[in-house]
Parts: sequence; C-alpha cells; structure tokens
Amino acid sequence: MDFGSVGDYFEVALSKRLSAVDVDSRISHQHELGGFAKLRPMLGDSRRRVDATYAYVSDAGVEVERGFTTWYNSREGKPRPPEFRLYYPDNAPVSSAREGDLTLACLSKDGGMVFLFVEGGSDAETDVEWLFGIGEQGERFDQTRDLGRRVDATGAAILSALGIEVERPMTLDEAIARMFDRWPDSFPTGRELSAYAREVVGIDPRDDPDSAVVDWYNTQTALFMGYEGEDRERRLGPLVRDVSDPDYDAILREAMSIFQRRRSSAGHALEYHLEALFDAHGISYTAQGQTEGKEKPDFLFPSVDAYRDDGFPSSRLTLLGAKTTAKDRWGQVLKEGSRVERKHLVTLEPAITEAQTSEMDRRGLQLVVPRPIQATYSPAQRSWLWSLSDFCRHVLELQK
Repeated sequence: MDFGSVGDYFEVALSKRLSAVDVDSRISHQHELGGFAKLRPMLGDSRRRVDATYAYVSDAGVEVERGFTTWYNSREGKPRPPEFRLYYPDNAPVSSAREGDLTLACLSKDGGMVFLFVEGGSDAETDVEWLFGIGEQGERFDQTRDLGRRVDATGAAILSALGIEVERPMTLDEAIARMFDRWPDSFPTGRELSAYAREVVGIDPRDDPDSAVVDWYNTQTALFMGYEGEDRERRLGPLVRDVSDPDYDAILREAMSIFQRRRSSAGHALEYHLEALFDAHGISYTAQGQTEGKEKPDFLFPSVDAYRDDGFPSSRLTLLGAKTTAKDRWGQVLKEGSRVERKHLVTLEPAITEAQTSEMDRRGLQLVVPRPIQATYSPAQRSWLWSLSDFCRHVLELQK
C-alpha cells in the first residue's frame, strides 16, 4: 500500500548545494538560479511567468510561500548559446536559505515549479534525499537519480507539508465509501480508524510483524486522507462557496479543527497498531503506565505493576517508545523508566543519519525499525538495527 511514485507528482527534479552567490544578498543581487537546461524541453524558449511554491525545510518544520518564478534566456539577443535561468522574488523561505543547504527545483505535473531549500546536515535533509533518491551534491544542478521511489505514509507527509496534494490509492475508494456508512456524522476516533485500517488490510501480524505494521499505518494514512477530503468539502464548502460575506471565524475554526485532528491521528496511530501486534503475539504489556513522577512510557513489558515491584528483576523489564518520526524527540525516551538501563524506540522514519543512530547507541537506546523501512538505512546501520520481529522475540523470551 503506497501513494504512487515520486514521478507521479513531478516531471523532473533537479538538485544542488547552494553556493553563497545563490542566496547571499551581500554577494549577489541577482535573485536567480541557473543551470536549468534540462527544463527547456518542458518550459520552452520563450520568456514566461510560472506559478511556484517555495519551501524552507528544517527539523523545526516547513515554511511555505506561494508565488511565481520567471523563466527566461539570460543571453537572449547575444551571439552565444542560450542560458536559461529562473528568477525568484523575495520571500521568507528563500531568505531562510543558507550556503550549503540542499536545494531542489522541481517541475510538477501541473506545470508549476516547487523550490525546496533544505537545511544542510539536518534530519529533514536526510528525509528529502531519501524521497528523491539524491546522492552527493555539488554546486551545479543535476537531475535526481530516482523519481520511481514509492511514496509511503512518511513520504506522503513530506509532500503534504510542501503543499502538494497527495493522491490516495484508488484501491481504497470502496473502503473509504464504507467509512461514511459506518461514521456518517462524525469523524471516527483514532482507535476506531486504526482498527478499521487493520480490518481493510486483513493480514495476520504473526506471520510478518514488520510488514503488517507498515501496511496498517500506510493504509490508515490513506483512509484518513480520503475521509478527511470528503469531510472537509462537506464542512468547508458551504463556508467558502458562493458566499458574498464569508464567515471567516467559522472557516478558521474548521481549519484549526482539521489541523488538530491530523496531528492527533498521526500521533497515536502507531501506538494503536503496536498494541494490536503485541496482542496477536500474546505479549504482556502496559501502555502509558505511570512510572516515576509524571512519566508515562509508551509501553512497559511485562507490565507497569512489574516495574513498580522492586522484587521484580530489572533485567526482565523492557521499555519501548513509539515515535513515527524520531528526530530530536528520541532523547525523551531516555528520561523515562529509570529501572530500565537500555531502552528501545520504534520509529517509521526512514534514513536517519548515521550520526544520530550512533548517538542513540552510545546513549543506550536500541532503535527498532520495520524491515521494509530498513532498506533506507546504510549497511552499517542495518547491522545494528532491530526489526519488530526481533523486538517481539526479545520480549517473548523474557516473558517465558
């Protein structure tokens, strides 16, 4: 279950490292990027204005601004081979970009341009490199190697954050339609939607825990997007269509409700699917059990009661954090459950940097990544990572 390939959203994607002359106003006042010969067959030879989306992507989030770019031949009228450039106006994402940042210039399927400026050395950079199949970059635009990368829920989240409308798998149209029969008047709860996703997928997690959790999560993301799209049209449509005096307060309330629901659904979906996985394997656990102070680890094995029993051997306790994206949040797992020396963290985030995973290992955190996602990590990292199958075997052995 996926959301198509990157090539379904972009005709071509070019990438490079920003040089000082590209972005530093103290050096250059040109407001333009060059090296776009590969776009000429699609944009033509005539000067034209093209709709554009600009985004600055960092570990702190995504800053997006809509605007335009101008395609033109900087050597027009001169007896030299043409050199096509893209002029960009001042905007916040461009102002945030710095020398050394990864930059992508992408021509989308609708003929618009998407410019991504990605913080150099960040986890966000690793995510974008993985999604677009980018290797080592110089200071000239090169075509990215792989637009055939399949877009999973993580990739869909990246594209959605950039303002790109992600297409849900058509194979789920019937399942989405059934959702409105089951929940005609209100959005399903996160737990209800998670259970429905597992029902739609219909696989036994005891056969392949790793693929099961990934398929469950991707399917839930697609179901959520499908239901939300229809629900959004139903709720927001009357507020913005054919209204001479729009109720902006009502529109804002609905928009904030949509935003909060997205965050809540993404935040708990992985935990609900892990509960189903552990239940299927007959694994004893406590979810969100309180340990010291106000700490509530995502999962304690075999139980929070065992954790609180000083007579229960610490060596038989396991603590698992669950984060769809680890980024800087993995450190909080280390602060939970002082009786557990080496802690575990399961994540669906692809291609975390080697520097980050080495730091996790050094500080006593074992990273657990489903096998289908491990392919995005380096061979050295994969030799150390645990799969969900590994983790289930570990806790079952301790609970014998």
